Amino acid sequence: MWIFLLIGSLMFTICTLLLTFQKKKKASISGFLSISFLSLLLCSFYAECASKVRIQDWSGLEDMMPTMEPILWIYAVVLILLNSIPFLKR
Repeated sequence: MWIFLLIGSLMFTICTLLLTFQKKKKASISGFLSISFLSLLLCSFYAECASKVRIQDWSGLEDMMPTMEPILWIYAVVLILLNSIPFLKR
């Protein structure tokens, strides 16, 4: 599930950048959708980790959390910065 949300947020971020550099006014809508997909992605990842805790799959958490946590932080910061370009360009 979270892979589809990741792809959606990337697609809308690319659309935001393209619309910004083409000077279209719909860039803010695309940026909003990108940030929305990002928040759903983070919630989905949290829900997956919570389900592993519920079934006490500690080895699954030990495999997933140390690698995905910094990746998600970096991805979130980069996506927020990229989606802020239309507002900084005004």
